Amino acid sequence: MIGYREAGSGAFLGYRSYAEGTYTVEGNRVLFQESNRLIHLGGTIYGERDQLSPINPNPDVWAELSIRENGSVLNIHLPCNPVSSAGCIPDKSYNKLVAFSGDLL
Repeated sequence: MIGYREAGSGAFLGYRSYAEGTYTVEGNRVLFQESNRLIHLGGTIYGERDQLSPINPNPDVWAELSIRENGSVLNIHLPCNPVSSAGCIPDKSYNKLVAFSGDLL
């Protein structure tokens, strides 16, 4: 999912794209298999989910996983598109969130 949030408040404004599917983890690799992909084709850059249009799902792709910084960062590396170097996606890193105690919620 690619969505947009309002600066400052963080209120969700809408979707640019949305994908559904499955993933399979094998060791330090993950296989992404899309079954459905929707994209916003309207005059703005985002819209409600029911305004998204179906397009062909992306082909299956394997990605490499790595854990860094003492287990606090998950890095996902996707291979470049073999046909076009413009199809390269930068690595994605996700930071581990710190759990809060029940008193703070």
